[in-house]
Amino acid sequence: MHPAPSIIFFTVISGCGYGLLMLLGLHIDTLPFGIAITAMIIGFILVSLGLLSSLFHLSHPERAWRALSQWRSSWLSREGVMAIITYIPIVAIIIMLLLQYHIPIWLGLILSICAMITVFATSMIYGSLKPVARWSQPLTPYCFLALSILSGILILNMVFAFFGVIASQLIWIQNLCAIVAFYFKLRWFLTGDRKPIASDIGAATGLSNIKASHIKPFDPPHHAANYLMREMGFVIARKHAQFLRYVMMVLLLVSAPLGHIILFIIQNINDFYIWYLVIMIIMTISIIMALFIERWLFFAEAKHTVSLYY
Repeated sequence: MHPAPSIIFFTVISGCGYGLLMLLGLHIDTLPFGIAITAMIIGFILVSLGLLSSLFHLSHPERAWRALSQWRSSWLSREGVMAIITYIPIVAIIIMLLLQYHIPIWLGLILSICAMITVFATSMIYGSLKPVARWSQPLTPYCFLALSILSGILILNMVFAFFGVIASQLIWIQNLCAIVAFYFKLRWFLTGDRKPIASDIGAATGLSNIKASHIKPFDPPHHAANYLMREMGFVIARKHAQFLRYVMMVLLLVSAPLGHIILFIIQNINDFYIWYLVIMIIMTISIIMALFIERWLFFAEAKHTVSLYY
């Protein structure tokens, strides 16, 4: 399918924001004020930028509010509703931090749960589409959640680094999250490669008793490009897809542990805190690059059943 830049930006950036908010909600009452307020504002900006970018994918952004009314049956509507609901604990916590109020544990938990449900709803927009075999698998929500949490913990680590705090436990958790995300994504690729599409040209034409390879159309269904051909018939060369997969998986698996090893080697040098910050920024950029490649491939490699018609 055609990888729309606005949707790629939305799912990656908002995923980073919600992943950060999931982690903050669990520990917001124990973090120093500077780190807590900075991380909360970053999370707020990321999810807001993501949601705003999603509007550019709509032909009529002014009608976006109508999608919220279908929450009983539409994952897209549920995502929109949850995104709005999540703003309530976000704004409440930011205000309470600015007023120096104590953040109750239950409010932080509500923030974490709302952020997690929002990411899950985003993943199910695609995971519930049976016509796209690669998306329609149980691992799709796991991949979205694992990558969201990984990006969130990287950003939180970078905030700690800006304040000159070395969060050694978070670095180990970050490495574990990178391995888990790598595992889920690898399984997702392998399952998608083996999973057959929901139909074939034989079933589409009613000639299922004939081998699909023997069925050829006399004429193409259209002599000019149309919307479905542009959106559903996007094709990426296999060699390019494989190369991008390797780049993404290497960045995903290697960036965090390699950065940790480098930090361990240089821990006794002068200006260690400056190098610590630089390495954290490089790690974060590397992982986010991997997320953009992953999300581009997520759309570019998807095959919609309607493409059989063409």
